[in-house]
Amino acid sequence: MRYFFVCLFFLLVVKVFSQAPTTYGTDAGTIGGGSSYYGFEAGMNSNMSSGANTFVGAYSGTLNTTGTNNAFVGIYTGYNNNGSNNSFFGSNAGKNNTSGYQNSFFGKSAGTNITTGYSNSFFGSNSGISATTGFANCFMGTDAGRLTTTGSGNSFFGYQAGYNNTSGNGNTFVGYLAGRNSNSGTANIFIGYYAGYENTSGKINTFVGMGSGQANTTGETNTFIGESSGWSNTTGSANCYIGVACGKRNVVGERNCFMGNGSGSSVTSGSYNVYIGYGSGVRNISGSYNLFLGYYAGLKETGNNKLFIQTDSSEIPLIYGEFDNKKLGINTKSIPAGYTMGVKGKIITEEVKVQLTSGGTWPDYVFAADYKLASLEAVDAYVKEHGHLPEVPSTEDIKRNEGYELGEMDKILLKKIEELTLYIIEQNKRIEKLEAELKAR
Repeated sequence: MRYFFVCLFFLLVVKVFSQAPTTYGTDAGTIGGGSSYYGFEAGMNSNMSSGANTFVGAYSGTLNTTGTNNAFVGIYTGYNNNGSNNSFFGSNAGKNNTSGYQNSFFGKSAGTNITTGYSNSFFGSNSGISATTGFANCFMGTDAGRLTTTGSGNSFFGYQAGYNNTSGNGNTFVGYLAGRNSNSGTANIFIGYYAGYENTSGKINTFVGMGSGQANTTGETNTFIGESSGWSNTTGSANCYIGVACGKRNVVGERNCFMGNGSGSSVTSGSYNVYIGYGSGVRNISGSYNLFLGYYAGLKETGNNKLFIQTDSSEIPLIYGEFDNKKLGINTKSIPAGYTMGVKGKIITEEVKVQLTSGGTWPDYVFAADYKLASLEAVDAYVKEHGHLPEVPSTEDIKRNEGYELGEMDKILLKKIEELTLYIIEQNKRIEKLEAELKAR
């Protein structure tokens, strides 16, 4: 009885796994349940371990012994294959695959050198032709990802997109020659004609627009959005350019933020700048730490640490500043030495507070017992000679100094009021004394 069941089981196994395949061609395979072999030596080495394969073309799946559920169409497709669930269409497609699985290669020589890589999709002549162990890649277009060997998780769409990528991972290149020269860069997104063309090892960059980041080589964490944005950038990193030709000529500048068509388009080496607005900072080349806000803001400014807020291209902005000198101007760039703020025009406000500086004095000392009050005769003589009160600036002084200091003038005027009060008190005492003498007569 035992012998009977053993024989029965053996017959069932043979029936399931040894169903005669459909074959056509010299030396085409003859073993493999549910398989079809068409072409010279197609599936020639298939055995009972393989099955459900379709090999069409001379040498298609020739050396396959254990791979199952594969579909190969074209001469030498999957020639060395022993993997499963692969689809190779086109001469030499997936030719050297050994144990790789769940790959889809469409086009002449697509994925021809894959060995153990899996879950790849290559569409186009020579796409992924050099891939060996990479996995989860998607290349679409002639020569897309052509030199990729071990890189994984990449998506390249377009003629020669990601052509030179070898070991870079997690990249997305979309467009004609997008990321063509990138080899080891990772986590980059290049979208557009020539986007990121020269990138080699730069990583975590996002370039969107024709020619955006075209010259970038090793720069990292850049975001360029707009036609020709960041075009000349090579090693500059952590830049954000949004707008047509935005930051176009920057080469090595870092940590710049330009928004608006043409903004910062002349910068080559400047860093830490923020330009927002059409044409803002357009002529600044090497300046750093600038903040320009508005249409053509800072148009002619070439220096560092400047603030421009304006909505036109005039040389004098509404608001001007010097970050390094801690100066601020409104409708003026002329801020005299020793002053923090300059305003050209009238100011209206509900209140102005003048603060006494540390160590400063207030004219209370006028009422001290030891204060030497000038006589009225001396004051009279001074006024006749100079035409103004002692310590009070003259007209010439005001003109020469282009005005006066409000806090200092308040102190001078208060001092004169207090001295005048002392004169009045003294005069009052004399009057009272004279009145008393008159009453006594």
